[in-house]
Amino acid sequence: MNDSSAPARVPTDRLIAYSRLEAPQFAIALIGFDATRGVVNSREAIDGLRFFFAGAPMACFLGGLLIVRGYPLTSTRHTELRTKLAGRSAANSAPNRAS
Repeated sequence: MNDSSAPARVPTDRLIAYSRLEAPQFAIALIGFDATRGVVNSREAIDGLRFFFAGAPMACFLGGLLIVRGYPLTSTRHTELRTKLAGRSAANSAPNRAS
């Protein structure tokens, strides 16, 4: 019986199976790479592996580099931060005389 008013069923079996894998296994399975001996993988699967093992780490590194580059840390600013941290440390380690 086909009810045309029912929403289309999204096949989630594959995604559920993938969600049980660890991150690298998940990505490899999502790419479509088949590690079975003797199987010839598609060009897309090989390119997906190249991106996963080279492109993704490079993109993360470059993103981190841009974030760190925008943080102005000079020797003067470093000294200011160290002084503030030392003040907090001293305030936290001082005995509480109110009790």
